[in-house]
Amino acid sequence: LRSHREVQSVVLNCIASISTIRKSMFEPFLKSFFVRTSDPTHIKLLKLEILTNLATESSISFILREFQTYISNPDKEFVAATIQAIGRCASNIKEVTDSCLSGLVSMLSNRDEAVVAESVVVIKKLLQSQPSQHKDIITQMSNLVDTITVPQARASILWLLGEYSRLVPHIAPDVLRKMAKTFIHEEDIVKLQVLNLAVKLYLTNPEQT
Repeated sequence: LRSHREVQSVVLNCIASISTIRKSMFEPFLKSFFVRTSDPTHIKLLKLEILTNLATESSISFILREFQTYISNPDKEFVAATIQAIGRCASNIKEVTDSCLSGLVSMLSNRDEAVVAESVVVIKKLLQSQPSQHKDIITQMSNLVDTITVPQARASILWLLGEYSRLVPHIAPDVLRKMAKTFIHEEDIVKLQVLNLAVKLYLTNPEQT
C-alpha cells in the first residue's frame, strides 16, 4: 500500500471487493487502511470503503474513532463519504446504532453546512427504523429549516416531519407555515416534500394546519 498510486489504487480496489466476503483476511491490518492526509481523494474513498466493510462488533469503536478524525478533513467529498460510512456502520451493527446517531446529531451543530447537510440525510435513513424512540432528534432537526440551505437536507427534514408528524404535532404545522412563505424559491425536491407535509398534516392534524 506504499507503492505508486496507480498500483495502490488497483490493490485497494481488489481488497474492497474481497473484504465484503472475507473480512478475516484483512482485520489484523486495519491500521494499514487508515487515511493519510496526502492520499488523493479516490484512495481515501477506497480506504474508507474497506474500513466500513471490515467493521465488526469488536472493531467498530476503533474504526469510529478514526472516522471522527476525518470529519475535519478539507476534502469535502471525503467528509461526506465518511458521514455516509458512519451511517452504514450504524445500520450494519445494531450495537452501535444509538452511539452513531448521537455522533451524527452532534454534527448538526458543525459550522460547515456540508457536514450538517450530509448528517441530516444519514440521520433520516437511520431514524426510519425506530422513529418513536428519537422524537427529540426529529425536533432538533426541524429547527435546521431556518438555517440549512442544501436542498437534499431540507427535503430530508420535511420528509421526516411528514412521515412522523404525529410525534411532533405542534412543530410540523409551524414548519409548514415557514415553508409556505419560501415555497416559490425552493428547489423541486424541497417543494415536493412541502406538498407531502401539507397533505399529511391536512389528513392527520387538520386543527393545527
